[in-house]
Amino acid sequence: ERNIEEIDFFKNREFVTELVSREKGQCFYCLSDIAPENCELDHVVSQLNGGSNSYKNIVASCHKCNTRKQATNAEDYLRSLFRKGMLSDSEFEGRLSAIEALKSGNLKPQI
Repeated sequence: ERNIEEIDFFKNREFVTELVSREKGQCFYCLSDIAPENCELDHVVSQLNGGSNSYKNIVASCHKCNTRKQATNAEDYLRSLFRKGMLSDSEFEGRLSAIEALKSGNLKPQI
């Protein structure tokens, strides 16, 4: 059995299906529908800012969010989506909570 804490979730998209499943088939940021074939893997904390390839930092996102977010702080990116009307109040709060759950290790994908 593999130790989830030691797995590189970015390398070769090996666990993309598990990440999309964890995200319930929705972009982690904007909640649009995604599938393993059309999603991007994104670092919540960019590699430029010290982010790892752990399940605590890699999420499945749509191409648009992955392209727009770049190295932006995830919370700031969510605020921009909220300001543009792309997330409701409850969706915005839910996404902020999801980031906290992710970073604390409470959103483990099933492997």
